[in-house]
Amino acid sequence: MMAASVGNSRRFAGSATMGLAPSRLVETFLMFEFAAQLALAFTSLGSARMLVRIGVFAASLLLMLVLRPTRRVHPASSAAIWTITIVTLSMFHPTTNGWVGGAAQAALYVAIVAPLFWVPRLRVDIATIRRALLIVWIFQTISAGAGIVQFYFPGNLQPNLSAAVASVGDDYVKGLHLETPDGRWIIRPMGLSDVPGGAATAGLYAALFAMGFFLVRPAFWIRMVCVASMSIGIVSILLSQVRSALVVLIVSVVGFAAVMIWRGENRQSVVFGALLAALLLSGIHFASAAGGLGVASRLTSFSEHPESVYLQERGRFLVETVDEVPKYPLGAGLGRWGMINHYFGDSSNSDDPPLWVEIQWTGWLLDGGVPLVIAYVIAIAIAVRATLKIALSRDRNMLWPWAAMLFGYDVGVIANTFAYPVFIGQSGLEFWLFNALLYAAATDTDARAFRNQRRGM
Repeated sequence: MMAASVGNSRRFAGSATMGLAPSRLVETFLMFEFAAQLALAFTSLGSARMLVRIGVFAASLLLMLVLRPTRRVHPASSAAIWTITIVTLSMFHPTTNGWVGGAAQAALYVAIVAPLFWVPRLRVDIATIRRALLIVWIFQTISAGAGIVQFYFPGNLQPNLSAAVASVGDDYVKGLHLETPDGRWIIRPMGLSDVPGGAATAGLYAALFAMGFFLVRPAFWIRMVCVASMSIGIVSILLSQVRSALVVLIVSVVGFAAVMIWRGENRQSVVFGALLAALLLSGIHFASAAGGLGVASRLTSFSEHPESVYLQERGRFLVETVDEVPKYPLGAGLGRWGMINHYFGDSSNSDDPPLWVEIQWTGWLLDGGVPLVIAYVIAIAIAVRATLKIALSRDRNMLWPWAAMLFGYDVGVIANTFAYPVFIGQSGLEFWLFNALLYAAATDTDARAFRNQRRGM
């Protein structure tokens, strides 16, 4: 029975990869995403700004529609379909902010999870993953470096402020500023984005992905580049004074190291731990000297009382979300928060006014109530479990390091849902893209191994 089961899975792996589309679409998609981000940050687009912002999501939807389906599907696809169904039904909620806003919000949800469906239709190998992550790593490292420049030389490389952020009001925007050692107030470094503090997010992923390349590329000069990227990322996080990004980075590295320890890669995990500790200490010293009392006080307050700091900052939004479950068991209707409300919301609808969302759990509750929270969490759990299985597999020696790094990335994204609405923008789309890419590469690896085995028989 077991032999028959293995044979069936191998035949599926072999047939599932027949007739797949070229994998270069992934790299093209990522370059298009970052080009759109640069256009939003540094050019005056006028009325075309909305089109550029939704362009990446429209492209994701288009790829899902035009690429021919195959027998290969990601394990989280069924749960993702449930989330889409729940959000679609939420369009008919009596307090949805207009049909246009409701349809736009539902389409955004579909576009974000769409990579689960279109990426497995591509021909993917380890080189595809390496190229895709290299594009992301280079962009995020440059973005983190730009954030450091924005801190030291205010006004240089200064991006446009997101219209949605600016529309909240001057008091809110003022709260996104920090004081430099020379007494100037500047907006938190945005990097190559239009969001205050965006340089910290770039620094987070620059440092994490650098660790992945450090593991798989033993050449000395490459490892020195990786160390430089990690340093840039950590300093960018510290200068931006976004403590949640530092916490997410630590959580991600712990997840990464846990996989390596389970696999018996104890020496590598010790190297990573020591390297991260050394870079953190040197980064804190450098950032405190450069950033003055602002950086030092935020780090000190967080290290001494992390629970109280979280409750005072992001934690209160989680408490409020839990308290609002009885009020919104089936959600509050679509199109009532975020970019969708800004661009497509009906401002004349005083009965269903805009709502404010700071963390992802609030967004899920408002958009689909408890059913959406459960369905989306299940989809994420299945995706992370699939990635972990690949990372722990003994049969994919060349793939496991990327899977281990992406598992660390995954647990970091989960942690970030308690501080930011991750799954309503490009960050959420990238989560599904990377996990689907890894699954497709693992399936193709099985298929090639099976074909090679048959040729050798």
